[in-house]
Amino acid sequence: MDWKLEMSILFPNVRSEAKNKMQENQKKEIENAGGLQKTKHCWQILKLATEIIQNAHKNKKNFKSDEKWQTFLKQFEVIGQLERDKEQTSIKEASNCYCICMECFGDITKSKSVLELIAENENKIGEFATKEIFTNKEQFGYAIQKMDDSLNENFRHLVGKLRTVNRVLQTKIWNRTYVLMSELAKAVIELYKEKKLKGCLNMDFDEFFRFIKEGDQLPVIKDYEQLLQANKMGKWVLDGYETLFGIQSLTTAANLFETRKLKIDKCEGLTLQFLKTKRDCEELENTFDRLKLGLTSKQKKDIETIILQFETCKDIYALRMDYWEKGGRDEIGKLILPAKNTAEDFENCKKEWTNKLNKWKKEGVELRYNYPCLAYFTMNEAQHLIAMMNQILIFENQYWDDLASKYILPYFQRLDYSLQNTSETLSEWKEILDKKSVRSLGEVVSKIWKNSRNNKRAPNQITSLHQGKPNLIILATNNKGFATILNLYKSIGMLPRAEHVLICKKTTTEEEIECLLLRALLCTRQFEKDSAQASLYCLVWPEKLAKKTQAKVVKLLQRMLLQHSELQRMKQYLFAVVSSNMDNDVAGVLKLFQLEFTFGESIHSFDVEEELYTKQLNSFLRDKSNRKPFVQLYASNNIGMGKTWKIQADIEKYQKECKIEKIYVRFNSSVIDWKWTMNTLWQYHPCKFDYTLEDNMNSIQKNKDQIAPPEDTLVIYHLDISSCVNRDINDFLFQLLYLQHIDTDCSIFHVSSNMAFFIEIPSQFDSSEGTARDILYTLFPKSNFPIVTVNEFNNPFQLSSNTPDINPDNIENLSNAEITDFMESSFESIWPCPLNYTIFFKFLFTQFKILANSRYLTNRQVYNHHIQYKQETTKCVTAIAKELFANMFIKEEEMQFCLCRKLQRSESLYLINHDGIEI
Repeated sequence: MDWKLEMSILFPNVRSEAKNKMQENQKKEIENAGGLQKTKHCWQILKLATEIIQNAHKNKKNFKSDEKWQTFLKQFEVIGQLERDKEQTSIKEASNCYCICMECFGDITKSKSVLELIAENENKIGEFATKEIFTNKEQFGYAIQKMDDSLNENFRHLVGKLRTVNRVLQTKIWNRTYVLMSELAKAVIELYKEKKLKGCLNMDFDEFFRFIKEGDQLPVIKDYEQLLQANKMGKWVLDGYETLFGIQSLTTAANLFETRKLKIDKCEGLTLQFLKTKRDCEELENTFDRLKLGLTSKQKKDIETIILQFETCKDIYALRMDYWEKGGRDEIGKLILPAKNTAEDFENCKKEWTNKLNKWKKEGVELRYNYPCLAYFTMNEAQHLIAMMNQILIFENQYWDDLASKYILPYFQRLDYSLQNTSETLSEWKEILDKKSVRSLGEVVSKIWKNSRNNKRAPNQITSLHQGKPNLIILATNNKGFATILNLYKSIGMLPRAEHVLICKKTTTEEEIECLLLRALLCTRQFEKDSAQASLYCLVWPEKLAKKTQAKVVKLLQRMLLQHSELQRMKQYLFAVVSSNMDNDVAGVLKLFQLEFTFGESIHSFDVEEELYTKQLNSFLRDKSNRKPFVQLYASNNIGMGKTWKIQADIEKYQKECKIEKIYVRFNSSVIDWKWTMNTLWQYHPCKFDYTLEDNMNSIQKNKDQIAPPEDTLVIYHLDISSCVNRDINDFLFQLLYLQHIDTDCSIFHVSSNMAFFIEIPSQFDSSEGTARDILYTLFPKSNFPIVTVNEFNNPFQLSSNTPDINPDNIENLSNAEITDFMESSFESIWPCPLNYTIFFKFLFTQFKILANSRYLTNRQVYNHHIQYKQETTKCVTAIAKELFANMFIKEEEMQFCLCRKLQRSESLYLINHDGIEI
């Protein structure tokens, strides 16, 4: 704006000096008006915060509204007018208002955040002013001590902050006698210096007051007296193996890691029992928290012994769990320790279990050196195999193969990928006298290992990897990790098998990695006279290991590979660690062994895909004698080309020529549901996933005539990969298609020669940039799998004369048999009752109807990340429905808050639609 021109027009007769002065005043008024526009929120929250402090103050009736405060309050007429209608407020009025506010309290913008905190936390500010726990020095000291001694980490973390903030509030605000409101306002403004106030106001005050409960001495005294009784006549009870894991665990997963973690975190199965009272670990920790703060020094001394016993019992509990996880079975019963025993007795018990665990670990290493085949299983898996073989031998031998093919064969196929029958092994086991010994298992299974073709020695080609010491490979950004791993094997002319590659995940244990290292060393020792290339063993993604496991693996590598004597002794083995980054302990300890070059596909490498699969569909369908598995990809350049329909039509066409069982496997989430996926992959088998051995035996007997031998039945899997997957699915695809073997915590699956995989490739991806060749790179090696490009020419659109009605109200109801089959395959944990099923479906119908019609739950991009709102919410609805209907026979005393406890311990996000109207 040209102020000189404006002033000459408005005041033509005014002198130049006067014009300049008026011009400067006008500029200043505009600046002040702008200042008010920027700071009006600060003045508003100053007024609000000061009034909140005034109302909470014990002397609130004595405060006087002095002239300065009255002047300040009058300015809110202008501020209010500015809020309502900016155009109606003159620049001069706004300028005067700003100047008066600044004259009263100065620049308060630096206090904005603390004023907002006070305004947003009126109730909590009042608690600081009125609750005796804050205002009384003794009680506050008691509370601080109680928090400091608590097992609750959040409370311990707040001790220092709360002590500082409460001291400032008491000395500068609550205990000072203010007369004038303007003085109080200035004191409130000065609180901006207390940076810790925010952390204290964010504290859950309800939980805090429950924890620091005034007048809670009666329950404290009661707990104290009970513990004195327990110290005289009580007993510590640690449940046995079968109580903790159940006898049914024989037919489920052999890996106890997940179950163990859940139980050990809560010390489930550790109780203190006396008279008719039974206290579990969680109850005891809460009790000890209360007693530490509510008792005198002498009383604390009285219960000190039982607290020490509790800590020792937790250590013993962890040792027993570790012993069982590692396959120890000499002692699986309940352990009872009388509370009247001395501290020395408890320590001796702890030492006994420590020695037992160490002895078992040492025996395990010796057994694996004597029987290298045992390095293919954890000791817990070995015990699982022994139990399963003993169970199967109970039945007639005509049923052995059917049962063994599900429960035993997949484990033995780690040793020999081509093994298809275990009758000979079972027959040998039947003749063994000691059918509970891991040594006996080693003797019987050694034959499979010695005859295995897994370690058919690779040609003695030159390799970039160093023999006789570890090799660390750090992948470049956006590197196709499994392509690099595959190129390592191609470069030495070797087929990777399940025994050679261990893909780490959070649940991978130290023992599994120890087994991988032993296989690398023992395989080298077994074939050291052979001049051919050593077999390559790879540890992949060590950064995914749990932090505690990483620390254990570092010690393992130092002991087995990095000591000078070991480096000198082992000269031939080939071992590589492949990681996406250096930010993990395992990569750190191997930093000196890092290779600085990339591993591209060599022009001299052999065709792994041709070795593993037939490239001709006709050969797969008709050649029984030399059959290999078959893989075919279905892709399209555009969406909506009907790839699913094309695959189904192709399978139906082939079913006219051969006996084919088709299995549909969906991947419609960025996270793989391993349990569901493994269950689906095994659908062709007569043994159901979570049935007991006896139930499966009965099923086989009933359907014996309908069960055809594998060579006469083909299994075609339709793998439907949706657009919401990401690169992590390559972990699954590499195991399935290249290792042809998948190990999970819940089951094992092995690819047989009678299996084909028709893989549906998405045309685009929701959360990842790039083409299918970039995202699903495992499916697109240099030697391509056969690809069917689906388009309007080879898959023309066909409109049905009877278009199906998608309205749920008009769709024909499922039969009872269809409902039962669906529920048993997808929701096996729900109690099989028609009424329960009906309520379950009605609940889901109400939920899904709201989700389907929601305008808000749409898939969208947020901060460059695609979020599947509707899909993720549907998963949450289904998850909470399973929780609601899973256990209908809870004991009456456990019914209250049962669901709340389930939700608290769950890692998933749950959605509950209470009224059926709003989400």
